[in-house]
Amino acid sequence: MQTRSAAAAAAAAGNTAAAAAETAAAAAGEELIGQLYGNRAAAHYQQQKLKACVDDCSASLLLIPSNPKTIYRRGVALYKLRKTEEALKDFKQALTILKQQQQQQQQQQQQQQQQQQQQQQQRTQQGNQEPQQQQEQQQEQDQQQQQQQQQQQQQEQEEEQQQQQEEVVDAVSVNEGASRYYSVSLLERIELEIERINAAAAKEKLQQQQHRKATLLQPLHMKNSRFPSEQLRPLSVAAVAAAAAAAAAYEEQAAA
Repeated sequence: MQTRSAAAAAAAAGNTAAAAAETAAAAAGEELIGQLYGNRAAAHYQQQKLKACVDDCSASLLLIPSNPKTIYRRGVALYKLRKTEEALKDFKQALTILKQQQQQQQQQQQQQQQQQQQQQQQRTQQGNQEPQQQQEQQQEQDQQQQQQQQQQQQQEQEEEQQQQQEEVVDAVSVNEGASRYYSVSLLERIELEIERINAAAAKEKLQQQQHRKATLLQPLHMKNSRFPSEQLRPLSVAAVAAAAAAAAAYEEQAAA
């Protein structure tokens, strides 16, 4: 009886592991397809096929929703298609994701520093009371942790460098002429894009207000006035005509 129970438990565990493996494989496959869509979107952008770039970015984001680079690229393509509101929405979403990632990295670094400080305090308190063997084990653990941290930092630096290189190759920018634009991080780049769009919108609004004001101040008898079909006489001519009409009416009354 116990043998059957153990066999059933082992079979259930095997099924669970197989299901987990299938889920992981499916997730990896979706991520790969999402990356392929993102790569093709970058190629479309280089070829100025902006509509195709937007479509592939959207397809990639269905599989990898929190990819700030893809969201940013779609925003730039939308901006060039004169869909400013949608572009601004993408820029803000990408900026939010990047700030969250940055905050998580800072928290991880703080936790690692706290752990190191606690370990150092424990070693200081124990002092010479620790056996030599425990000290050696602790040193080995510290070295392993330090190596892991160095490997993690190196990996993060390599990923960041690779991302920056890809961004330079992609040349994703609303203003292609700014040379210093490529020397900043993706987060700073998005902030610059948002500032540029807001400044352009404010300038356009001011120009519209000035145009409306100038239109209201135009003389009515000009061809480009608000009422071009209305032909008005100058005030001096109108005053003379009114005086002549009044004099004629007075003479008629006197004759009667």
